[in-house]
Amino acid sequence: MSKHVLTLIFGIIGFMSLGIGSVSALPVEDISTISINASDFMTRFEEKYPSEFSYSKWEDADKKFSMGTKGDAPLVARRAAEKFKNEFYLVENTGYSQKELFETSASLVRNIEGQAGVNDSMKVLASIDPTVPSIEIGVDSSLGAKLSGSIMPRLTSLAGHSSSPATLNARQSMTISSNSVLLEKLSLDINIGGVSLTPQALYGGGRISGNEIGYCTTGFSATKPGHSQGFITAGHCVNKGDSLFYGVLNSGIGLSKITWTENSVADAGFLSASGYVTAPQFWSLGNGGLTNVTWKFTPSIGQSLAMKGESSGRQYDTVQGYICSGTPGCGIMYTSHHYTQGGDSGGPWFSNGGAAGIHGGEYHKEDNTYHSYFTTISKAESVTGAKIKMG
Repeated sequence: MSKHVLTLIFGIIGFMSLGIGSVSALPVEDISTISINASDFMTRFEEKYPSEFSYSKWEDADKKFSMGTKGDAPLVARRAAEKFKNEFYLVENTGYSQKELFETSASLVRNIEGQAGVNDSMKVLASIDPTVPSIEIGVDSSLGAKLSGSIMPRLTSLAGHSSSPATLNARQSMTISSNSVLLEKLSLDINIGGVSLTPQALYGGGRISGNEIGYCTTGFSATKPGHSQGFITAGHCVNKGDSLFYGVLNSGIGLSKITWTENSVADAGFLSASGYVTAPQFWSLGNGGLTNVTWKFTPSIGQSLAMKGESSGRQYDTVQGYICSGTPGCGIMYTSHHYTQGGDSGGPWFSNGGAAGIHGGEYHKEDNTYHSYFTTISKAESVTGAKIKMG
């Protein structure tokens, strides 16, 4: 939708000085010493070491996180693992980076779209599980006739290896072998012609379209009494008079407006996706990348988070404070910088698989600086009466 600007004045907003300064100006080696907790460290490590970061996940059996690195863990990671030893541990020498998976996934999607002559993200979807690692490509059945029987060899060739042709009308699973360590560990599942939009799960971090709003972004899948399938998103995206759809305009996947709040302490709403399944994952990158929601939290001042919007893709920023500081029930926080384009509203703010908030838009302070703002997930749940899904 058009850029949403929030300009609020609640007296003087004090700045909390934690002695950590600007994240972007810090040497990479310092991130273990400035991080507040393990999840904050892993978010910053992924940003600073994209070629080394493999994955992070919550290990339910251990009641802590694990973080994988492609090779031997850098010294900064070893120091952080010792500092936060009760919160996470390292898994070294996985042989791949999450960045490589995302790049391979994007190439596969572009190749299929080129073969079918389309450019529609709702027709070709990539789901990545970096902990396996694996890439799953889902292609809508309406494209089956446009895809030739040679597409599987072309796909496997694109990924840098060879494989025997697969039947297009059946699900195929294969383990790719190559001289490349990445491809030895990469498994590729192809499902062509067997997926329709109706039974397909819907995710957070996706597009919401409407004639009046243009488009927004789904935040997190959620449930509410009487509505088992839905999303929490920005309240100002829901508070409009036109019909809303998941994906492109008039996609056939209608979203019902149930409740919304847009005021000085919260900007959140709930949309029902009755007849569909909303899964406890969200698209965490501009070109895909499904991330499981495994926990939720209210971020601390100075904590580094990631945001995914339909226009901006994935961005990183540091929480700077509450816009409505001192106001009872305040749930709107702002960040150090400004990452907002039209269509980002409602998108997820997160740290790895932790849900932190719902993107609102741009905040213009009295000192003429611009910042992004979001409603904390606890406040979004409170005002909508919904609970985000975790799995």
